[in-house]
Amino acid sequence: MSWEQRGKKKYYYRKKRVGNRVYSIYLGNEKQAKVIAEKYEARKKAREEVRQWLYAIDDEEKKVDKMVEDAELVVNALAILAGYHCHKGQWRKAHERDR
Repeated sequence: MSWEQRGKKKYYYRKKRVGNRVYSIYLGNEKQAKVIAEKYEARKKAREEVRQWLYAIDDEEKKVDKMVEDAELVVNALAILAGYHCHKGQWRKAHERDR
């Protein structure tokens, strides 16, 4: 999306790629296109804010995943110290004969 000067007047165009060709879509002259340009900029800003929000959520999820992984390590270590062993994903108490 850009303003293009044609003679002494400015016109607002949006570029669209179809295959290898780029098409210019006329959106209006200075008066008409000013409103359209403001709407496009507002939408662009809103998309960027959502993108930043999603990145922040992703960072928080990574922190939570790391905390869960660390907690699982601690729990597994405590279970082993308490005499349990993991058999096919289940923690079972070791028998006296197995020790």
